[in-house]
Amino acid sequence: MSQLDFMRELGRRKIPMHYGVEELAEDLVAIRELRELDALRAR
Repeated sequence: MSQLDFMRELGRRKIPMHYGVEELAEDLVAIRELRELDALRAR
């Protein structure tokens, strides 16, 4: 994938171009919480 295509895909998904470590950490916490919620619902 070219850099231009990658940047377009980020825009399509509304992901900031300057996605940094802090945003990644926040997203990982959110994913963990969603998985835990999903596991509770599956019981």
